[in-house]
Formats: sequence, C-alpha cells, structure tokens
Amino acid sequence: MSSYQLVYTDPNFLVENNYGKVAHVPCIFDARPGFHRLGSEYLIDRALGRWSPTKVETRNFVRPPSSKSIKNYGSWLCNFLEWCDCRLIDPLNIDVVEDLIGKYQREMIEGVWSRDNRSLSEKTINVRVDSALDFLAWAEFRGYRIRKQNAQYTIYDDKFLVAGNRRARAKTSSGTRLRESNSFIVLPDTQALISWRARVGSRPVRGNTEVLIVDLIMESAIRITEASCWRVDTLPLAMDDWDIINPAMPDRLKLVSLKICYGTKGPDYGYSHGDKIGPEGRIRISYELALRIQYYRKNDRPHALGIAIKSAVTLKAQRRIRDESVQLFLNPVSGLRYTADQIYEVWRLATPPKGWSPHRARDYWACSLLWERMDEQRRMLVKFAGTEFESELLIALRANAETCILLEILPQMRHKSKETTLIYLKWFTDNSSFALNFHLKWTEELCSDSDKNCD
Repeated sequence: MSSYQLVYTDPNFLVENNYGKVAHVPCIFDARPGFHRLGSEYLIDRALGRWSPTKVETRNFVRPPSSKSIKNYGSWLCNFLEWCDCRLIDPLNIDVVEDLIGKYQREMIEGVWSRDNRSLSEKTINVRVDSALDFLAWAEFRGYRIRKQNAQYTIYDDKFLVAGNRRARAKTSSGTRLRESNSFIVLPDTQALISWRARVGSRPVRGNTEVLIVDLIMESAIRITEASCWRVDTLPLAMDDWDIINPAMPDRLKLVSLKICYGTKGPDYGYSHGDKIGPEGRIRISYELALRIQYYRKNDRPHALGIAIKSAVTLKAQRRIRDESVQLFLNPVSGLRYTADQIYEVWRLATPPKGWSPHRARDYWACSLLWERMDEQRRMLVKFAGTEFESELLIALRANAETCILLEILPQMRHKSKETTLIYLKWFTDNSSFALNFHLKWTEELCSDSDKNCD
C-alpha cells in the first residue's frame, strides 16, 4: 500500500465550517502519516482554478477541473512524492533532467518503480511525469521553488496568468515524453462475454440487480459513474412520459430518449445527494431495457430500500434514508446505493475476459452498432471485389460508416474528438474480411486539421 494517500474529508463537515468551496477536494497525507501541506495546497489551487498549466491568452478565468480529474492529479502526485521520499530527494530541489527523467521516468520504464516490477505503459509514465512537472511549475509560480536557468519544462510570460501549456511544454521538453502507441480496440470473444454475464447474474441475492447494471452499461455505452448516479426518475416514472423516438416500430426496435447529467464527464456544476452534476447529455436506450428498469423500479428496488430504512432506529432517520435514496440501483443486501467502485468490483468478481472493463464496454457498444449497420454493405463489397462496382461500393461504405459514427455513436457516447471516429474506423477495417484501409484517409484528414505531429 502506498504511504502517500489521498484523503477525503466529510463534505458536510467542511460546509458547516465554511469550507464549502473545497468540500469535494481531497488532501494528501504523507508517510508519517501527516498532512502534506504543499501537495494539498496544489490540489486546492487546481480545483479552484487559481492555477493551471494551460496558457490563458484572452481571459483570466481558468475553468476548474472536474472532481475526477482532481482525484487523478492527486493520485499521480502521491506517486511522485512517495518516490521522492523513498529516494531521499527534496521535490522542491529536484533536478528535472538528472532526477525526474534520469531516475523517476527511467525506473518506471524498467519496472523498478512499479507494483509488480514490470515496465509501466508509456501513457502511465507520461501522465505521471507530466503531473510532476505541473507540480514543479506550480511550486515556482507560488515561490516555493526557484526556477533553474536551464529548465526546459515551463514557459513564463508576463502577459499570462499562469505558466506553461501542454503544446509549449511538448516543444521545449520533447525529451521528457515517451512516444505512445496508437489506440486500437481488441474486444473479447462473444461467447466469453456471454459466460461472464452469466456469472454476474448467478451471484446470490445480488445477481438480478447487478446483471441489470451491467446490461445498462453494455447496451447504452454510459460510463460506470453515470450508472452509479442513475436516478430513480432518469427514466420518467410514468410510461406515458417516455420519449419514444420511433413509436411505430415493433417493441424490439423501439428506442427511448432520455437526459442524463449526474456523474457525467466534464465540468462540475454542483452536487446533488453526493453526486456530481455534470454537462447534460441525451442518450438512447432500447424500449425492452426500459421495461426491465421499470420492473426493477416497481418490484425489486422497494425491497432493497426497505432494508436500508429498517436499519435506522428513529422515524426521523428512516425518513431521511427514504428521501436521500434517489439513486436507482440499491444493493439488495444492504439497501445502500452502488458506488462506481462497487460496480467495478461486481465486474471484476465475475472473472471478466482479459481486457474487459466497464470502459471497454463503451467500445463494445460502438463497434457492435457499427458492425450491425455496415455488415450488409461489407458483404456486398466482398462479393463484388475486383469488379467495376468495387470503387463505388467502397466510397459508399466509407461514407455510411462515417455517418453512423457521427450521427449515432458519437452523440450516444458524447465524444467530441474526431480521433474517436478514427479508432472505430480502424477497428472496422481490421475486422473486415476485405482490405478496406479507409481509416487511413481519416488519418490524413486529422493531420491536415491539426498542427499535431502525425508522423
């Protein structure tokens, strides 16, 4: 276990003592254990938008990062501070080239500084080193660290509120970052997923509820936190209020449109019943899944809520539990809500196939939909390969694949980057029985639209 830890204080206690602005910001405890003042101050400055590594040109306001981002910053900083402690290095006097790159980064590459003595991924190493660089730049900005004359990891300019930015740092310290491999998707075998889902549903008492949570994630591509924060009324309580976008279709093809905002990725707009209020998004779920949610809401959930209510002694406490239990999914044993960590544990305890995670389930939904939409055209292209129709069919297939991704997949997953389109086109190409390679055209378009290094 790490000797440096993120610690969360009861937010109600902080609010009652006039510290509401930082009620959801963690602090860092070191190996003594004791309060780590500088690390905790850094997280507060990041959380409140007082400091950011992003250069601000035309405005003095920096949008505060989300709670999830702050948690990540804190975890990465804990790792760096613990390494400094173990190596008897003062982080405020660390040498970037000799110590941060020559030792910290190198030990992660070689597996010396890892939990199982294996080399860490390039992505993990880069975010940890970036986080350390951010902390050092912040320390210089606050006057806790003297800037080295030969430092190449931060840029200062009197016109800007904060120092440095990602692009500038990438140019001035290209030697600090490792080249990361391109993203690609590998999905488990269908039969392996069927067996795994059966193991989720076979769990005593909890199985029916937990398999519904799993199905919601797999069939709607929502994130694990969004599933945890799913409210009782996210799907309107009355069926007459359901927004069915294709009511004339058979039940098996109907889709229900609904809005989600609790636990969504992006900026924080406040908290409600312990859940972050994020950007509002609109998603679709199948009508059949909606019926299952309706059945759970009317039959299974009241029993779980009753268990939680009975655990309270006073009538006032029972009413409070009833009123505060706004999340849909309750543990049938305890009556308490499922947190994101507990859903992940449900996923893990069923012995998932290699690489199968709640986040990978989003890719599974997207790739499955793309394959279903394009399979008939793909088969036609294979059939007419080498004929005069091949070129026209290839153009039509590419156009339809892009349309499916842009109009169906990206809105459901609430992605904004064109790079996501490239990932799914690449997966479709790799899994087709014909050498499509039209994702390469997208790569060229992405490079022409960006000043990134695409070699």
